[in-house]
Amino acid sequence: MTDAPDLASTETESGGPSGPGGRRPLLLAALGVAVLLIAVLVAVAVTGGDDDEVSTGDAAETTDFWGTTWRIVTITEKGKDTTPDLPEGKDLLDATTEGRISFTGCNGGSGGAELEGDKLTVDAMMSTQMACVDGDGQVLMDHDAFMGAFLEAGPTVSIEGSTLTLTGTDATITLEAVESSGDGSTTTKPGGDPDEPVTSDAEGAFWGSTWTITSIVSDGAEVPVVDAQGTSKPPALDTTAEGSISFTGCNGGRGEANYAGGKLTVGPIMSTKMACDNADLMAQDQWLGSFLNSVPDVTVDGDTLTLTSGQDQVVATRQG
Repeated sequence: MTDAPDLASTETESGGPSGPGGRRPLLLAALGVAVLLIAVLVAVAVTGGDDDEVSTGDAAETTDFWGTTWRIVTITEKGKDTTPDLPEGKDLLDATTEGRISFTGCNGGSGGAELEGDKLTVDAMMSTQMACVDGDGQVLMDHDAFMGAFLEAGPTVSIEGSTLTLTGTDATITLEAVESSGDGSTTTKPGGDPDEPVTSDAEGAFWGSTWTITSIVSDGAEVPVVDAQGTSKPPALDTTAEGSISFTGCNGGRGEANYAGGKLTVGPIMSTKMACDNADLMAQDQWLGSFLNSVPDVTVDGDTLTLTSGQDQVVATRQG
């Protein structure tokens, strides 16, 4: 008769006791490794790994579309560079007033605008119908036609730092934010706090005043200044409300205005159509309207305002 084995004294070959109590440390160790492996896999899945990490950058370094004047850098149509050789100041897109956009050129153009997401919707743009006959005339008029059609077609908007990209169906325009350096020159605006105002000392001196016109130069020759109707005083420029300019004369005129980069950009001049007995005064009205639409350079020296466009110039004195 065979003796039954003594189960209590049986040991594994490893020297440890058999049974559930002996397997528990191994099971716990294996479970710990599995949990650690799962945690690593989840972390990799969420982050995508270091190689695929995407940086969105600092949003504070992106320039806002609204509240900014933009200068055209390049225009590409159907993959071909078609950037025109535009004179300084004729290459600006003004978005300083939210809900309103304008561009410079020969007559330029302006209209209501809305930015929804990355889609820019622009109303039918208004402009004067002045013919430009100087050396850049045809280039500027062609630019007017292109910009009006491009903006009204509803381009998409992308901004990276201080660079704006407008993308249409067949064309792309790249622009840079600009600001006045205070000495009348135009400089690229660096990326920064979009809420920081972009107004130089010169711009501050321009707005908030009424100016009496003391001198008019047309085509390089000084011409007599005709008194405004019913006042027996020289005509005046009114810049008391920032973003708007008007002048007195026969019917006078008023238009939206932006002063940036040492340049004055004025939208279409609106006026009444009242006939005046003084033909010279009516001609002066027409000349002043065209002059303001020509994107003149602006200089403010104390109480003296000088607007210059080519061989044309207006000098005015701040009223007390």
